[in-house]
Amino acid sequence: MVLNMSLEEHDLIQTIIKGKIFLLCIFFICTILAAIVVGSQHIDLTYALENLESVEANILFTIRIPRVILCVMAGGGLAICGMVFQAVFKNPLSSPFVLGISSGASFGAVLTILLGIDSLTCTFISISSIFSFLGAIFTIYIIYFISKKNSFAIDSHSLIMAGFALNLMFLGLIILCQYIANFTQTREILHWLIGSIDILGFSDIKKILPMFIIGILIVLLNLSKLNLIAMGDDIAFTRGIDVTFYYFIFISSSSLIIGAIVSVTGPICLVGLIIPHVVRLIVGANNKYIFWGSLFLGGSFLVLCDLISRIMLAPTEIPIGVISSIIGTPFFIHFLVRKQ
Repeated sequence: MVLNMSLEEHDLIQTIIKGKIFLLCIFFICTILAAIVVGSQHIDLTYALENLESVEANILFTIRIPRVILCVMAGGGLAICGMVFQAVFKNPLSSPFVLGISSGASFGAVLTILLGIDSLTCTFISISSIFSFLGAIFTIYIIYFISKKNSFAIDSHSLIMAGFALNLMFLGLIILCQYIANFTQTREILHWLIGSIDILGFSDIKKILPMFIIGILIVLLNLSKLNLIAMGDDIAFTRGIDVTFYYFIFISSSSLIIGAIVSVTGPICLVGLIIPHVVRLIVGANNKYIFWGSLFLGGSFLVLCDLISRIMLAPTEIPIGVISSIIGTPFFIHFLVRKQ
């Protein structure tokens, strides 16, 4: 009887969690629709779809929809990477920005601007994305080996301190690149470093889409392994998981995602840190649910940030990195106070 009750309670909990994920999905869809039609110029969606040669249709398909797609990719992707790092490194402060991974990816992208090769592509993937990926994966492995205590365990204090040190190092290298760049390159680097979703059309999205999809699919297909690793490396090892191999899998896939995103948007802070924690409070500790919650809520958060950036001082646009920092910082402080 007790066993039956336990199974019933388990099924009820799973149903409730799935219901919460569904509500996050509804919220996600609503924010997308709002961001498409609302702006400095309101768009009648029905009219635009019926008159594809109109100015409204041109704004819709050239500006609004590409921006929304990139916001969803950036917000959802960074949130998923934050989920992965928090599970793999067993540290609640782990995120692409805090660990210096975004800075490493940023340096890779800045280097392509300095060399004048940022607009080139290699087999449908932008050179900027490849350099960002190399910068991200280099940073992650440096942090991993610095903070590694033994075969499995990672020292949380060393992890954060290594990320802080690498952040400073890459910041210095980026400033050096700006110092030796010409005026046009310096202006481009500064605009990019603020973090922005300033794109026209789908060309930039197409260049990063292969890396992004590969990274997301690798994480999605290995969520059960991530759950075991999050419970503890020793537990995962006793369950037959090759911990070192899956560390490599999760680190590499996250680097693909971060490299793809940062090469286009620039560094966007706090999304990868805050969103997984908020989702964890809503749906629990199962990464199979946190994945979808992070995708929906992370995407919604950045879409809303972009909407605010477009309408707050219209027709002037505020860089989305500024908005996400202003909104995200109070949540981060609240999280720190709550942990204490």
